[in-house]
Amino acid sequence: MITDQRTIQKLPSSMMANVATATQTNTGRKTALYMRLSPDDGGVNESDSIVHQRQILTQYAYDHRFSNIMEFVDDSYSGADFNNRPQFQRMPHMVDGVKIGITIAKYLNRLGREYIQMGMFTEIIFPKNNVRFIAICDVVDSNKCGWIVFTS
Repeated sequence: MITDQRTIQKLPSSMMANVATATQTNTGRKTALYMRLSPDDGGVNESDSIVHQRQILTQYAYDHRFSNIMEFVDDSYSGADFNNRPQFQRMPHMVDGVKIGITIAKYLNRLGREYIQMGMFTEIIFPKNNVRFIAICDVVDSNKCGWIVFTS
């Protein structure tokens, strides 16, 4: 079930009619939509990039019948710093608690830019907790291509 009221309000009416159908595939775990923008690109209000990321991720989740959506938005935070992103910090606790089943980002670098930490999530934490990871524009889906091997 799409639970974020901002997301529901932005869905076109044609999608609203099918929200109940999309929730039929719900496994009880949440689908995490992660959005981030670096401080150099952010502003006082929610940035256009975050709005754009939200539209892409929400549409993807709807198209693939992922339900029980939860947003994690770190606007104006560096991708190199995993420790000081408040919304990102919520995710590992939910992953370990088996509350998140799918994590979706627009690009891999939205999740993070630091090689070692990214590997920790994509190679250890997500697989250990049976979390599917999708980076839409990088065409990465852990269910389809196995886990990610990073190259510089």
